[in-house]
Amino acid sequence: MMRKKWIYLLIVLQVLMLSGIASSHYLTLKIGEQVVLKAEPIDPRDLFYGDYVTLNYEISTLPQNLVENEDIEQRETVYVVLQKAGDVHEAKSVHRSKPDVANDEIVLKGKVRWVDEYSNILTVDYGIERFYVEEGTGKTIENERPDKIAVRIAPWGNVVIEELLSNDS
Repeated sequence: MMRKKWIYLLIVLQVLMLSGIASSHYLTLKIGEQVVLKAEPIDPRDLFYGDYVTLNYEISTLPQNLVENEDIEQRETVYVVLQKAGDVHEAKSVHRSKPDVANDEIVLKGKVRWVDEYSNILTVDYGIERFYVEEGTGKTIENERPDKIAVRIAPWGNVVIEELLSNDS
């Protein structure tokens, strides 16, 4: 009898966990602030997941002079402050802890992939470097070469790719 209760409890916990992940994604798309980033797509293929577009963002390669009086190391979590510049957002500064920002700024959490001491460059991953597309459309997207990506950033830090924008958007 006790064993059945544990099994039911585990099933309920799994359902709650999956529901939480789906809800977080849905709420990010509904209430998250839209940010447009400059990017360049590359078209790989994964045998298990199908077609996807790897995205290389302009804000993924940052000069170290954007770091606010701190030494940043590889694999460290960082917070990049974005500020609107025309129709896209650009990196303004990089911090080790989440900074307070003005109303026209937004914070994006990332992880440092690489620190190049010679060229003073940080490479940062944000967890939005892959965008899965319909089977057979990855090459088409690469040929269209959209240079902007709309993402939604939730107040709690979750980020979701909303859409690839064409060059004239």
